[in-house]
Amino acid sequence: MSNQVFNFITVDIKNAKVFSILVDETQDLSCHEQVSIVIRYVDKTFKIHEVFYGFYKTDRTDSKTLANLIQKILLQNGLKVEDIRGQCYDGAAAMRGTYNGVQARIRELNPLAFYAHCHAHILNLCLVDLTKQVACVRNIFGTLQSLYNFIKASSKRNEIYENMCLNASKVNGPKSLKKLCETRWSFRTDALKAVYLNFSEIIETLEHIYENDIVSGGEAKSLMNNILNFEFIFCLLFLKNVFEQTHILSKYLQSPSINFSTAKNMCNSTLDVLKELRSDIKFEYKWNEVIEMADKYQIEHPKLKRKKAFLSN
Repeated sequence: MSNQVFNFITVDIKNAKVFSILVDETQDLSCHEQVSIVIRYVDKTFKIHEVFYGFYKTDRTDSKTLANLIQKILLQNGLKVEDIRGQCYDGAAAMRGTYNGVQARIRELNPLAFYAHCHAHILNLCLVDLTKQVACVRNIFGTLQSLYNFIKASSKRNEIYENMCLNASKVNGPKSLKKLCETRWSFRTDALKAVYLNFSEIIETLEHIYENDIVSGGEAKSLMNNILNFEFIFCLLFLKNVFEQTHILSKYLQSPSINFSTAKNMCNSTLDVLKELRSDIKFEYKWNEVIEMADKYQIEHPKLKRKKAFLSN
């Protein structure tokens, strides 16, 4: 059955005459390097197809080996390198190298095989860089990861958290805490949303552990102090807003039905929304939201430094 489906896909690609390839490599759980190949093409009715063409094991991940593997897979199934019109990879040097990368080796055989760095990957790199460059942002994601590790490392602590969520009986929103992962693009958005929607339950869980667990109580208290902090609340609400906007764009950039015109419009719209967040009106609205949440949990507001007054002679 699987061979029939694979053969049907191959015939459909041949009928399309030209196609693009999307290739990435990763290491599986058994520590073997696997190359995934996806082929994108348009059928006679101008319908876009993006089909998974398989995982292929490789011993090496240098550009020559990967380029040869791509050629081998295509030729084995009667597809021609000359019919490639697009290549999409990540930003690794072995893939995008101008002179010796996979894209350069494919273009030596077919100059019409235009290369594009995956724009969803570029967006993710920008967001990862953001989380590392700004101190308060770096701190909040460090706290989120520490919170996840602390709760999930113990079945007992996880059960306490789940019981707190069950007692709250909320209908909407994720209840499970999310682990951060640089290559899982939506995880940062999910992690922020999970903590925001279950903030009360998280605090109650940490309080319970602090009061009843002599071994882990100190760590629970430390996490609680980090979370019940005005800077943490501010970053949580602000970043949740930012990442929700970029998440919409990221999901579309990974969509099989993506086209250049709509992608450009969505990028511009996202930029407009982010720029609007920097306006005084939007900032005041978000600041008031932070103040409201801080008051709810009795978190002290920041004290603005007084400006020094200099008397003129």
